[in-house]
Amino acid sequence: MLSIGESDNASEQLEDRNDPRLRALIAADPLAAERETERLVIEVARPIVARVFARYRRTPGVLRPEDAEDLRSIVELRLLERLRAVPHSEDGAIRSLASFVAALTYNAVNDYLRRRFPERARLKNRLRHALMNDARVAIWNAEQGPACGMAEWSGREDLVEDADAVRPELSRRLHDRDKPAEAMGEIFRQVGRPLLFDTLVEVVARLWNVADSDAPAVVAEELVSAGPSAATVVENRDFARALWREIRELRPMQRQALLLNLRHGGEGNVVALLILSGIAQLEEIAAALEMTPDELRALWSSLPLEDLAIAERMGITRQQVINLRKAARERLARRLGR
Repeated sequence: MLSIGESDNASEQLEDRNDPRLRALIAADPLAAERETERLVIEVARPIVARVFARYRRTPGVLRPEDAEDLRSIVELRLLERLRAVPHSEDGAIRSLASFVAALTYNAVNDYLRRRFPERARLKNRLRHALMNDARVAIWNAEQGPACGMAEWSGREDLVEDADAVRPELSRRLHDRDKPAEAMGEIFRQVGRPLLFDTLVEVVARLWNVADSDAPAVVAEELVSAGPSAATVVENRDFARALWREIRELRPMQRQALLLNLRHGGEGNVVALLILSGIAQLEEIAAALEMTPDELRALWSSLPLEDLAIAERMGITRQQVINLRKAARERLARRLGR
């Protein structure tokens, strides 16, 4: 058992390894730590996530509002898991909270874009490879996200973020797809400043006419008449707790049909909001779905699932999934008096 002095020393070591904004979290008791975790997510993380999303929304159709909400839920879930580890282990240290949140958000968006825009993803991988392997150019991590430019600029933070502001004069080098490092070098020289990496990708995609003409939409059906909204979960915790208790009382197949499809309109993944608000733990939701936490984490970015995908997982028909979810909603409505 740690003595008071050893405990104080361990806390000091954690504070030294983490962002100063996490000191209150490290020093808090368990109940206060949950409140501080939620505050960090809402007050610190969400504005950063919103700024990252705003960069993608400058290009129409790239990141739709409903998909952004789902991605935000994924980012917040991953951040919650990491923040809860911070007071207990040096392995969970977060040197810069802003950079960590930005990296989580870019990773989530990039995973989504790889699925939806495969041609753009291939271009991105090709440019990143050239930036990492050609001595004339470089890629590095900046506060705003991954940055790139001439090798001698490495580490600079004065980035160009708006692709519309980059209008290079056309030249043979810019259109030579076989020499991406030279094309990028020409862009950097004309602009005279480093670029946000995603801004560079957008510029090169326009120059090289890279497009996904038949990009598959990310499917996410709305709940028709039931399921809590984000506001309900966050603001009315008593109702949310009662709802979660009743969901756990459903028959196993009804729980699966409901939870695997649970969202509300454009307000995101309600299962993630249950975790964010402290109503349920990931392990509890996994148990309700009769899967392991690792299985749920692997499935998380795909939630909510389409009825056909749920049917395949459960070994039943799509219509049976619909019937099970309808029965679950009717029971919840009766039990909750709504």
